[in-house]
Amino acid sequence: MLCFFCDTPAPRIEPQPRFCVCCGRRTSQMCPYCGDANDAWLPIRTDAGRAPQACSVCDGLLAACLACGTLATVRQRQCGSCGKALPKAVDGPCWPPTDGSSSASVTSIGDWQPSRVPEVRIGQQVTHLAFRYGLLIAVSDRVLTLFRFAQDGWLEVQSIAIAHGPTRGVRGLAVEGGVAYLATTSGLLAVDLTYRIARSVTTAPCAGLTATRDWVLWWEDQHPELLHVMAAESGRCSDVPLPSGSGAVAAAAPGDVFAVAAGSALFTVTPEPLYVSTLEAPAAAWSHIAQRDGTVVALGSNAERAAMTLFCGSVREDRPRTRPLVGQYREGLAWSTSSILVALASQLQVYPAAAPLSQPQAIDLQQALTIQPGYMLLRAGGCEAAVMAAVEGEMWRVLQVDIASGQYSEVGAPMSGPPLPCLCDQRLVIGSRTSTGTTLATFELNSVPRQDGE
Repeated sequence: MLCFFCDTPAPRIEPQPRFCVCCGRRTSQMCPYCGDANDAWLPIRTDAGRAPQACSVCDGLLAACLACGTLATVRQRQCGSCGKALPKAVDGPCWPPTDGSSSASVTSIGDWQPSRVPEVRIGQQVTHLAFRYGLLIAVSDRVLTLFRFAQDGWLEVQSIAIAHGPTRGVRGLAVEGGVAYLATTSGLLAVDLTYRIARSVTTAPCAGLTATRDWVLWWEDQHPELLHVMAAESGRCSDVPLPSGSGAVAAAAPGDVFAVAAGSALFTVTPEPLYVSTLEAPAAAWSHIAQRDGTVVALGSNAERAAMTLFCGSVREDRPRTRPLVGQYREGLAWSTSSILVALASQLQVYPAAAPLSQPQAIDLQQALTIQPGYMLLRAGGCEAAVMAAVEGEMWRVLQVDIASGQYSEVGAPMSGPPLPCLCDQRLVIGSRTSTGTTLATFELNSVPRQDGE
């Protein structure tokens, strides 16, 4: 436990002191959920230098004030001690990234080695994996299962039924504000991760979604040019019609305003006051979009998919930069603060994020390997590596590619179906699916931290 104010470590004694031995300020507080009932005292700042993500007694999910360190529930909007607004994003690692960038920070770039912890066997075909609030979230068409990592490995916290009759075909997952939102063929579902309760929001088949702490945006099969937005706190819903002829919504990325790819155009949606704006972009079948700090990156194709367009612009409608890409590119991209990654069948192309119109770095894989959509771009200092799935014959492989050297290695053993990779803090979990269920294998980095320029 560290002092929030002066970083002084607390003495390792029991019971742990509630005030800093150096500056005298408090280092722990009662749980905002169960403190009165269980006398549950929590450190304001852990040995890892960040706030705890959940109560160790009741497992309630926590947020923390950036100004004074006070812990609060994930649904609180204002600090109870200093009155300042709580951050919209909970501190701590998460996957997939909330901005749609498919990139994350790790302590080092090195080989992923099988962990000593045992594999986890789930008797369902898992469709989505996510990591948030220290929880590994595994979703199948019937059950959402929560795991938390302990000394002996992944321990199941609870399984929450999401279908009591016919199975729900899960098409999308977004985790924000302590709630897992599921886009399913039976409608939009909200699962409270603290109280472990699932409730139906809508019953119309849901094609996709994205979310922030305050707002949920989704679109449905029956009305492909109509968006829906819901205030997470009040549950108030509004319809958001897109301009006539825009086409079906393909993807969206959250932010202060939502960035939306629909048909041949890109849009921004402001939830309050409700407003739709069209971004200046060339006509293309846009399939992927991400945004960070007001910057939007999108990938689209022509009708024959023989050419792609890479878009880099701003939600403030500044003049964008676009680059034509000629060839059979794969769907999806990954975007870090320094690089934008796209892929051909057996080649990765890495563009500088600050200069996407410049020539890319090309990394060739064996011709027998065919890269599959869905990439993970990891960064540590000045080093980057991509984790991706590739098919060789009838077998699927997970590869890690060092961006600087172009060398790549295989992570784990080949599998017969598409893998499900999920970055869980500094661990990599890969789901292998068969007709009888899903096996989750855990990998850990085997390297020392690298510095810029090494």
